Amino acid sequence: MMGFVKFIKTLLVIAGFIVPLAGLAEIKHDEPKQGEKKKAEVLAELKVQMDRAGIKLPAWIEKYTDLILGLVIDFVVFLMNKFGFFDGGETSPAE
Repeated sequence: MMGFVKFIKTLLVIAGFIVPLAGLAEIKHDEPKQGEKKKAEVLAELKVQMDRAGIKLPAWIEKYTDLILGLVIDFVVFLMNKFGFFDGGETSPAE
């Protein structure tokens, strides 16, 4: 069984994959109200990249994989929005 600390570290590694995937989804679907479509695309590609990299979530959480990854995607995208990643950087990290 994967320990909780290792699980959190794994989520941080996964989060690193989300930034470029979310950026690509944003470029590909640059019209408004496409959030769910972008998220579904990022989730699908994230699972492919995790598989290629050999990143596994613990067995005890397998049935919640999409939910957990969806929450991580939402959080990373929230931070990207907060720091102006998608809008040309209106908000600086110092604010």
